[in-house]
Amino acid sequence: MKNTALKTAGVFFAFLAVVQAVRFFKHVTIVAGGTTQIPLWVSAIAAVITLLLAVWMFSAARAKN
Repeated sequence: MKNTALKTAGVFFAFLAVVQAVRFFKHVTIVAGGTTQIPLWVSAIAAVITLLLAVWMFSAARAKN
């Protein structure tokens, strides 16, 4: 059961990493609250962090086998 949860979390984090990377490379503008623009570098950092989390979850799932 833990193995499935780790793989599910890995897929979720990998999806988030892809979304953040797409935002960074496509220069998609995000405005919060109607006035505050979220900088692109935030997405670059978020993509790296979520990718590392995905790798961690998949490696933890592999170690459980």
